[in-house]
Amino acid sequence: MQELKEKEKSLQKPFISPINLSGWQKIIFQYLPEKEFTTDEMYRYVEEFKKNYPDNKHIEAKIRQILQQLRDLGFIIHLGQGRWMQRKMSEEINE
Repeated sequence: MQELKEKEKSLQKPFISPINLSGWQKIIFQYLPEKEFTTDEMYRYVEEFKKNYPDNKHIEAKIRQILQQLRDLGFIIHLGQGRWMQRKMSEEINE
């Protein structure tokens, strides 16, 4: 079992392109600034997101959730204390 875990660490992670995103991930990704940004800055787009999901009463929580998903997918980096930064695509490919 340990041997498999070690081998798994050495495998290249699959590359996911932004064109493969859908739903909330795609919408929020489209609004990401190219410079460093904060979660609070993303809250400015709540009204835009409501146009796509008018029945969602927890848009701010959804924004936080999607930012975490985009981080896990490698599209953004969490800098701490609600600060984020988009990853350059060249960084994405080299990892």
